Order: sequence, then structure tokens, then C-alpha cells
Amino acid sequence: MRSYESVDSDANRFDTRVPSETDSGSAMQKTTNSTAHTRQYRQRLRASGGEEVLFQLPRETIALLDQLKESQGLRNRSQALMQLIEKGRATAQQMT
Repeated sequence: MRSYESVDSDANRFDTRVPSETDSGSAMQKTTNSTAHTRQYRQRLRASGGEEVLFQLPRETIALLDQLKESQGLRNRSQALMQLIEKGRATAQQMT
């Protein structure tokens, strides 16, 4: 069985407001309620076999994902990325 270190552990919970900076540089407040909501979302995601991952990608790649999302009528970039990964996987399997 694979072991995961969860970002939802008690050590990562906030009982007070935690300031976070936005792109504009203004402060944004996170509350315990939003942290609990995020924790519950991640638990549901893991229970369904998924996992949330943060990627840093070039803007051109994001634009490609957005274009694919729009042209295929997908709900989000994750679905576009999964579609590309599945095509790549199928191509790799054909080569072996």
C-alpha cells in the first residue's frame, strides 16, 4: 500500500486567520472554515482515486490547455491535461 503525507494533517490546520498575499500584493484572509472545506474536498478526491497536484507550467502550455479545453468542450484544464496524457500513453504503448 502506498503511503501519503497529507497536507490535511492537524499540523497544517489554522485556528486563526492567516494572511496570504494575492497577485496584486493585497492581503487575503483564509479562515478555518475554508481550510476545513479544502480538507474535505481533498478527502473526497482521494476517496475517488484522485489527487490534487500543483504544476508550474509555461504560459504557452497553459494557453494550449485552454485551447484544448475550449475546442473539446471540457470543464477544466485538468481534463485537457488528462486527455493529452492519455494520448501520449497510447502512443508510447504503440511504440513498444
